[in-house]
Amino acid sequence: MDRRYETICIIKADIGEAEIKAIVTKSSELIVRESGIVNTVDEWGRRRLAYPIQKKHDGYYVLFDYNSGPAASKELERSLKINEDVVRQQTVKLDTEYVAPAPEPEKVEEPVAAAAPATEAAPAEKTEAPAKEETPAKATEAPAEEKTETVEAETTKETDKTEEGGADG
Repeated sequence: MDRRYETICIIKADIGEAEIKAIVTKSSELIVRESGIVNTVDEWGRRRLAYPIQKKHDGYYVLFDYNSGPAASKELERSLKINEDVVRQQTVKLDTEYVAPAPEPEKVEEPVAAAAPATEAAPAEKTEAPAKEETPAKATEAPAEEKTETVEAETTKETDKTEEGGADG
């Protein structure tokens, strides 16, 4: 039965890009060779370490998300552990199934609106945009109304003082 695993490894940052890519490719191929399925390989890139490891302050982070049996996970850990260019690695067994991230519709909508300003669809989208903004506008209008009432009350007080001063004179 296949399980879902995440393995993160920190590779020495001072080795070349070609060596880093070779380690990532070799690890991915190892998972597939052991009858696993690689869901994602997320390369975080060069980052500062929380504390020096082997007198190094930076490392190249790579996260593997894959489904496999326990044998593939053990073999990947063993392979990373004996590699001198890998500073640290850790594997975690996850309880959930892998779900591919849904595409973000916001990124798709922005280029469409910017690419078609002269079409009739663009004005329709522009009329929809203020409707969406009405809710935040109402929230800002309420304090404005309170300020208006305060100003009116102060004006009334000033008028009363002026009338009282006029009656004395």
